Amino acid sequence: MQKKPILFILIIAYNLTYLSNADEHYIRIYYHERTPYYKIEDNKLTGIVGSKAQQILEKSKVPYRLSNIPAARQIEEVKINKKHICAVGWFKNKERELFAKYTMPIYQDRPAVLVTTKNQLNVLNKKKHRQLAIRSKFIYRH
Repeated sequence: MQKKPILFILIIAYNLTYLSNADEHYIRIYYHERTPYYKIEDNKLTGIVGSKAQQILEKSKVPYRLSNIPAARQIEEVKINKKHICAVGWFKNKERELFAKYTMPIYQDRPAVLVTTKNQLNVLNKKKHRQLAIRSKFIYRH
């Protein structure tokens, strides 16, 4: 079975050409702190994905404001499409493609791994744990 890479994408919920005609003259960059991927230091995005997004923002010269917004609210605001926003770091999938525009990937993650002791391996192999992982839409642990 071929493994698909995990892609981190910027979701864009507006067209930049309309920004100059808008009431707001900046784009809101939505993120959620998720070390080591994104965090804020000195009012700038940092981390594995955050640093790349910050470089893109600075090179684009588009005025922006960073907003730490919970993940579920980011998706809702992208769906509503009333503000000039960009949500950093979302997986591209068919469901989200119905309401969101994506840029090219800014980061490609390596396959996830799990490290455990031998005596815990049998617990993790139980069907109910695999099903929990499959049903969850947003799992993150560090």
